[in-house]
Amino acid sequence: MKQVRKMGPLSGILGMLPGMGAMKQLKNANIDERELDRTEAIILSMTPAERHDPTLIKGRRRKRIADGSGTKVQEVRALVKQFDQMRVMMRSMANGKMPSPEQMMAMQGGGAPRPKIRRR
Repeated sequence: MKQVRKMGPLSGILGMLPGMGAMKQLKNANIDERELDRTEAIILSMTPAERHDPTLIKGRRRKRIADGSGTKVQEVRALVKQFDQMRVMMRSMANGKMPSPEQMMAMQGGGAPRPKIRRR
């Protein structure tokens, strides 16, 4: 992540990717750099084994990572879920299947889960 940040703003980097320059939705996307700070803090709070195998991250480990990164457990859970989704997408791309723009936008919006509203 640090190397990617050195390249410049993330919206500009997306435009450099093959096939992404034509997608105006991604080009005009408002990417919050603070979200990258949170993500980096969560990743740095993980042990090398957890970074290598995120399936190890369960209850107590999530709490420890959240406490160490100054975030909520839900944000750690959302990051791990987003990582799994990205892994599936990358495997499909390796097999020659390009994701749709809807899938790309869904991946971008994979931050903290939205609160559930209970209706009576």
